[in-house]
Amino acid sequence: MGPTTKHMGADFAVFWEMIWQESVSIIVMLTNLKELGVPKCDKYWPDRGSQGLYGDVQVTCLSEDILADYTIRTFTVQKATQKRKLYQMHFTSWPDKGIPESVYSLTEFQKRVNNLNTVTPGPVVVHCSAGIGRTGTYIALDILTKEGRSEKYVDIFACARNMREDRVNMIQTADQYIFLHKSLVHVLSG
Repeated sequence: MGPTTKHMGADFAVFWEMIWQESVSIIVMLTNLKELGVPKCDKYWPDRGSQGLYGDVQVTCLSEDILADYTIRTFTVQKATQKRKLYQMHFTSWPDKGIPESVYSLTEFQKRVNNLNTVTPGPVVVHCSAGIGRTGTYIALDILTKEGRSEKYVDIFACARNMREDRVNMIQTADQYIFLHKSLVHVLSG
């Protein structure tokens, strides 16, 4: 689910404390703040060149590179005297309940995310607006890409079923499920 002031509080301190506590160094954001005029997520980070204090976690936005299908933001996250680097990889070309126009755009984005040079051992945080359709499709793509490369076999249906045991509606639409198949063919045959 995308962070909102309704669920996180006005200062997003709960979100940033989780990022710090779990040693997260990559956030994958798969929604825009507004889509078709409807709010989907609130801006939980400071502007480029600015810093924000979220509880006792200080976040500074060092850079923002806007590309055709995604934006890369680089932050420092600091608590007391400890400081870490964090990337927010924001895919901007994926409509809610839909699919990206191109398999290539998402698979290149995924490759870029997986090639980031990170130091901390924490998990990657992935979110869209509701945390099911785009999030589920992206997570399945990542799981199945790694599985396909190591095992030379994937079971897309089993992956989707297993994810849905933990969170209902992961991979929300038939189009997203088909897009996942096409993306895997592109990634694993290349």
